[in-house]
Amino acid sequence: MWSSHGLRLAILRAQNLAEIYEEHAAISAAIRGGTPERARDAMLTHIERIRSRVEGLYEQEGFSISSLLLFRGDL
Repeated sequence: MWSSHGLRLAILRAQNLAEIYEEHAAISAAIRGGTPERARDAMLTHIERIRSRVEGLYEQEGFSISSLLLFRGDL
């Protein structure tokens, strides 16, 4: 299961590269523009979307994030 983790993430990045780029651009623009609230909101949006993408990728293979965390012993 864990040996293909890097491959899963590479596929995830390739599939969502344009969206990830736009999210990073929004974060960067808010920081450069001196608007910390916008930067925070953009970063939180990015984190939530990444979490959702990763969960979706693992769920396609029959895993859930909670089961993966239990497997690692984090919960």
